Amino acid sequence: MSIIEVDYKENAGNIANLLDAYTRIQAPEAIETPRKKLSFALVIDDEIVSRITGSISFNGLHIELFMSSNHARGKGYGSQLFAHIEKIAIENGCHYIVLETMSFNAPKFYLDRGFDIIKQVCNSPIDGEKMYFMFKSLR
Repeated sequence: MSIIEVDYKENAGNIANLLDAYTRIQAPEAIETPRKKLSFALVIDDEIVSRITGSISFNGLHIELFMSSNHARGKGYGSQLFAHIEKIAIENGCHYIVLETMSFNAPKFYLDRGFDIIKQVCNSPIDGEKMYFMFKSLR
């Protein structure tokens, strides 16, 4: 037996195909739900001031990356962009949104938008900080 390092993109593609085949057997109705990658940017005066990416899988949205420019923070731009992706999630039949954030990355922003902390990990990613796993029901 051996464990080898393999190309990430190829491996991820193979895993996705194998999981799809398995899901077709175990829960065929689940495989028919749309899967989408989402990517949006909010533009003010020809400048991108906030960006967000996520993916819809089955009936949930996973926020992958979200960031507003330093000079744009606190002006509501991120809130507008986040509201947009949440609307897209609802339109696509999502029941929930999940994301991960860190104590130095404004977890209050998400708490103010109805997210719950479902798990926190102390001293992660560095000593004195916390990693938060967050959930919001859309139902």
